[in-house]
Amino acid sequence: MARKKNAKSAKAKKTSVKRQTKSTTTSGNALEKSFHEAPTKLVTQFRKELTGLTHQEKKLKSELKRAQTLKKTLKKQQTTLTAKNKSKPNATNKKQLTTIKLTSDKNTKTITTLTTQLNLLKTEIKSLASQQGKYSALNKLITTFEKQWAQKTKAAATPKTRKKLTRKVKTTQNQTTLFGRDDTHDITATTPSTRETESTE
Repeated sequence: MARKKNAKSAKAKKTSVKRQTKSTTTSGNALEKSFHEAPTKLVTQFRKELTGLTHQEKKLKSELKRAQTLKKTLKKQQTTLTAKNKSKPNATNKKQLTTIKLTSDKNTKTITTLTTQLNLLKTEIKSLASQQGKYSALNKLITTFEKQWAQKTKAAATPKTRKKLTRKVKTTQNQTTLFGRDDTHDITATTPSTRETESTE
């Protein structure tokens, strides 16, 4: 009974380890996928925001242009009425001048507000364009890195062929054989140069 319990416990531990390993691998793959997709998503998001801000910029420019045109018109009207009021002052001219002045002051404030908003908008557009360019470049770098890494991994997995080393045997001028000496020897026995003459019987 004890052996069966131990076997079940060991099997349960192995299953738990497999599940943990699989969970870790899955989480790692998900994070890697998220990392690869992040620059593209950011570029898309910045592009959308830039489109919206560009539309606002056009609208503000149009409103500012109308306000500046109105400013010129009001200035001309004010100059004409001032001249009339000097030659023939009356209540109507004074009233019109007062109205034009109020409208001109209000329009000047509008021009100031629109100019400020437009400058802020231009700064924001410039910042977003920079961010979009940065993540677009990062996306290209990641793609290039992935290609280079794949090539490097493939090259590392390919076994390298070893070059055969050839040994060169150097011979000297005095060597006459492979062993560096002359193997020919005089095998005849040496005899004394002088022999005693045989005694005559």
